[in-house]
Amino acid sequence: MKIGVGLPLVGEKIQPEIIAPWAQRAEQAGLHCVGLLDRIVYENYDPLIALAYAAGATSRINLVTSILMTPLRPTALLAKELASLDNLSGGRLLVGVGLGGRPDDYEAVGVSWERRGAIYDEQLAELRAIWRGEREWTGRRIGPVPIRPEGPRLLIGGLVKSVQRTVSHGDGWICGWIADVKDGVAYGHSGNPRGPGAGPEPLDEKVARVRRAWAEAGREGEPIIIAGAYFTLDPGGRDTARAYLAHFYGHDRLLKEDVVNAVAVTPDRIADYARAARDAGVDVLKLQPCGKDLDELGRLIEAVGPLLDEN
Repeated sequence: MKIGVGLPLVGEKIQPEIIAPWAQRAEQAGLHCVGLLDRIVYENYDPLIALAYAAGATSRINLVTSILMTPLRPTALLAKELASLDNLSGGRLLVGVGLGGRPDDYEAVGVSWERRGAIYDEQLAELRAIWRGEREWTGRRIGPVPIRPEGPRLLIGGLVKSVQRTVSHGDGWICGWIADVKDGVAYGHSGNPRGPGAGPEPLDEKVARVRRAWAEAGREGEPIIIAGAYFTLDPGGRDTARAYLAHFYGHDRLLKEDVVNAVAVTPDRIADYARAARDAGVDVLKLQPCGKDLDELGRLIEAVGPLLDEN
């Protein structure tokens, strides 16, 4: 299993000048990817623009959206943007996609919250058709022609219908965040933690369902599986985590405390998460920092060094 890291571009006091040195240092350390979430009504940078900036500062490290809320964007424009970023980065883009959980993001861009699932399903099929050159306007396709015939790699997120969507349209599946490890088993949230049928579920069971459905559908190869987890190795420990996450999850007090308690604040806990994720069949564990300086990344690299040697 490989280890990736999020970019510290969320919340208050964002330092955009950190993108290049952060991505470069992660690449030099042998980490798999850098990634960024997507929100509209929030203090964060657009993930595709920020990842394009990171791509220009690096040459090997993968770029992950975790996740990109596709229904908020016109499908034809999104197809062009994703193909452009994947091509310009040399095929390093992994597009984690999903619906998000905040109605205000949908309201801000004038998209129906109630129709988000239907829009999402339509988009997943249409994106592939555009990338394959099956859609034309005035006799012309939307370019650029993607590096891969089917287009950039799509990783399907979410709780409801995520396995079906992964098999039908995806190159893999992406889990939101690991909530706990008990007796060596990771429990993760893969959708709205307050939605229908929600609650952390054994990660190994969800991964097994994805892989089984993939094989039963006759898909070639193996699906790419990415899981996320929060961490901080800042001296402030859980106080640093609470200060970071209170802003993002402030709309839901109980959820905020659940997430704060899930943050790995020691190298040993990061190792617990990584080994449990590996045993569950995860290909990449992307660790999202709660600290926002390069020292946080340096501490992570030191902590995961032995884990990288195990792989």
